[in-house]
Amino acid sequence: TSTAVLLSLFGGTVGAAGFFLGGRLADTIGRRSTSVISLVLTLVGGTVVYWSESLPVLASAIAVGTFGTFAFVPSAATHRAELFPTAFRTTANAAGAYFGMVGSALGLLIGRFTIDAFGLSETVTLLGLGILGGIVLTLTLPETLGQELDSVGR
Repeated sequence: TSTAVLLSLFGGTVGAAGFFLGGRLADTIGRRSTSVISLVLTLVGGTVVYWSESLPVLASAIAVGTFGTFAFVPSAATHRAELFPTAFRTTANAAGAYFGMVGSALGLLIGRFTIDAFGLSETVTLLGLGILGGIVLTLTLPETLGQELDSVGR
């Protein structure tokens, strides 16, 4: 238990820097690029956690996955806010939150049936396909960095 707590504290502390670095990257290299990089880090780190037993690898994977998750928050939030006109920006953000919750619920539902049948590591890897889908969808979005909000998506 104490090792798990220390790994989580270390990984979470290092990963939390993703909030600040993700925000800075989104303002320098772009929202779309930062979101894609963040999702890749989340996928790799989050998946490796379930396939490794080495403490240094686990610590690194937790830090990488957590960093990616935290870095995604400012880039994706800004991207969403800049993609939608003011007239329905709140509705669009609510829909995004709703679909995120539905996706999480579907992941839990899938896990209910697949963990016993295939194993936890295999199930987490399967659920990573959702992140891959998110990466593909993000790549189709226009970049909003440096764009006037009125011109985005037109």
